[in-house]
Amino acid sequence: EFGDSMDIAAEGGYMPECEGQPFSRLDIADPGASLVSAKGCPPPSGGNSEAATTGSPKQKVKIAHLSFSSASTTGQQLQREQLTEVFGQARSIDLEPKTAAEIIGTLSTCAYWTLFFGGFAIIRNPYLQALYLAVFFLCFVACFIGCTYNLFMQAPPYKTFAVDIVTAYLHIVALHTWIRWRQYMWDPNLVELLQLMGEAMRKRQWPKEVGKSLVHHIRWFSRALLVLQVVVVIWGYQVLPMPAMEFAMDAPSDASARSTTFAFAHSVMMFLAIPGHVPSLLAGYGFFLFVCRIHSLDSKRIESIIEGKGQGSKLRQFHTDAEIMPLANECGDLIDGAQRRLTATCSKFGFLTMHQLAYTFSQLSLIVMDFTGDIYHTDGMDLDDERFRKLGYSCWHLAIAVVGLAGLLIIPAATTATFDRCFHSVYLGLRKRGASERLSVQMASDMSFQIEGFTLMTAQVSFKSVGLFLSIVFTCFSVYIELDNGDLAHIMRFSPIMA
Repeated sequence: EFGDSMDIAAEGGYMPECEGQPFSRLDIADPGASLVSAKGCPPPSGGNSEAATTGSPKQKVKIAHLSFSSASTTGQQLQREQLTEVFGQARSIDLEPKTAAEIIGTLSTCAYWTLFFGGFAIIRNPYLQALYLAVFFLCFVACFIGCTYNLFMQAPPYKTFAVDIVTAYLHIVALHTWIRWRQYMWDPNLVELLQLMGEAMRKRQWPKEVGKSLVHHIRWFSRALLVLQVVVVIWGYQVLPMPAMEFAMDAPSDASARSTTFAFAHSVMMFLAIPGHVPSLLAGYGFFLFVCRIHSLDSKRIESIIEGKGQGSKLRQFHTDAEIMPLANECGDLIDGAQRRLTATCSKFGFLTMHQLAYTFSQLSLIVMDFTGDIYHTDGMDLDDERFRKLGYSCWHLAIAVVGLAGLLIIPAATTATFDRCFHSVYLGLRKRGASERLSVQMASDMSFQIEGFTLMTAQVSFKSVGLFLSIVFTCFSVYIELDNGDLAHIMRFSPIMA
């Protein structure tokens, strides 16, 4: 009923009782398709499928944990060509099990370099891969130690204790983001979801233009993200290691040899580390956007299946509500499967997202305090060379905070909005198939309770909640700027040791 095929096992989401068993596709339009067990699990390998055909691994289409061992070599090549056509690739797509980063890299060369500079590249040579990871990790650690020690040395580019502690903690957030997303790239559920999207487009469960639109969005977003990475790195060079290097090379007469030596060593560490940890944080936000977009497409795919888009008069018509009830229950199973996949992703990134949000909010608050201190406790805003760099230092943090706040709040809210439209699709799909108004409204209303959308610590992230949160935040900032007169910011300019 729901188009050419429906993978009942995959639609149901993760099933603990099926741990360790490969998924098999259940094509209800094919009487010879593989059967599932009583628990809904696929049969063990070799249960009712033919032996795997001979040929090199690259000649076989392996879609995550979905088994296609019964397909012939000719059929596998046809599937490869069809998916290549869907994704619009000039080069062939290797569909062997791979990481999400490799799948994204096949869609856009710019996306590959964006992930490479962010520390998410997968290098087949194990020695080069180990060297690549070691360089990123050591840069994180070395620069964090240098920036933390500079809280006590207070050598350039030191500005205030508040701003510099934000700088030092940036390394921890970026390292956490890098490690967590590198782990998630190997997640089989994510790879399966990516390939499920390709299968949905190949099976014409939605228009081909949707898949091409996804690729188009990935390409343009990766270009914008790559430009942002380059701009933020160059900007960071100007406000962080350059002042330290100039201080070390042309130190004032009252500067100690210890401070000049440390400033030189610190500047070298920042020159090496900034191209690593700043793009890593931004690439993590980009990965987050991509995964949320994939879940939104998963929801749209189910909407297309339920509404029967593209089938027209081929939709089966039912004469009574009793006949259509099994179909209505299957609609609920489809929606529940998509929601469970999204909930599984949310549970894996709940702590990381909270960590990033807490840091971004603290970063934004301390930078606002620093700006008010500059306004109220300086003789105007005479932007000489030194003051211009210090202002650029604060604006650099402000730009990162704004990008983080927008990415961590608006993107999940948009995902929730996409899922909220599913119950409307249930109503339309049932009505198109002959269900009564009463049954369609009742089923759509019941299924709306299954939809939570994107959740953070069990709380739904929607445009309403995000708007309320941002209004409270900016109201607090406005009241602080109006009433504080920069006194708290003036206190924050001094380290506890100096006090």
